[in-house]
Amino acid sequence: MVETPPVVSVLDTYEKLAEVYDAVTDVPGYSQWMKIFIDLIEAHDRPGDRLLDLGCGTGKSSVVFNDLGYQTTGVDISPAMIKIAREKKEMSSIDFVVGDLCDLPDFPEMFDAATAAGEQFHYLDDAAALRSALRSVRSRLRPGGLLVFELNTAGTFATLCAAPAVRRGSGSVVVLDGTASAPFAPGSCVEVAMDSFTEATDGMWRHVETRHPHRHFPHDEVAAALSASGFELVTVYGIQGGKLHEGLDEQNDLKSFYVARTPEATG
Repeated sequence: MVETPPVVSVLDTYEKLAEVYDAVTDVPGYSQWMKIFIDLIEAHDRPGDRLLDLGCGTGKSSVVFNDLGYQTTGVDISPAMIKIAREKKEMSSIDFVVGDLCDLPDFPEMFDAATAAGEQFHYLDDAAALRSALRSVRSRLRPGGLLVFELNTAGTFATLCAAPAVRRGSGSVVVLDGTASAPFAPGSCVEVAMDSFTEATDGMWRHVETRHPHRHFPHDEVAAALSASGFELVTVYGIQGGKLHEGLDEQNDLKSFYVARTPEATG
């Protein structure tokens, strides 16, 4: 009899990853990847300087955004991640808050823009949860505010399901394996097993094993959820070979980048 692994919450997963998160995200091109979000904000009539960094983790993305001239607030579901972010000297000018993507906390002011780098939207179970998260984000943006977020494409999920992938960083090796969910079907859920190996100060290596249930959201579903949540879809980009292009090729692009806007105030 094959035992079904217990369901692990997103919170528990990232509480477990918190101590090694900086190491496993210390990969070449991290800052340049974060700059894509700012470039897209700038390319679509930057509405202002107040930016909400959704799923900020230990604050690495927030630092990039802050250094690029944005008054940044980072929010993450994991108290352990936020604690680490707050303790870093380079984070002293950045506010960090614990919060759930689907039920964001109240803030003193509305934001001009929000970014969502990484896979946080993929942890949502279905289209209803996606709409809930988008409504939550919209409620924290001022009229005319921008949301820029990334999603994995069908091609990327198919690749994860076909064979394990290895990602090497400075002092870390991460193995991502979605083969248990093969064959992949667009719009389906994929369980990604993540084995993180990080080098310790004593020369030994630490191993942290986590599981990440991800749902693929096809473009039509994303566009419908944005509309139902009160956003106007401005455009979607794909990325291949490190280069953005307008439009989306779900089979060949690595990621999709969505740019959406809240309606301007009337009257």
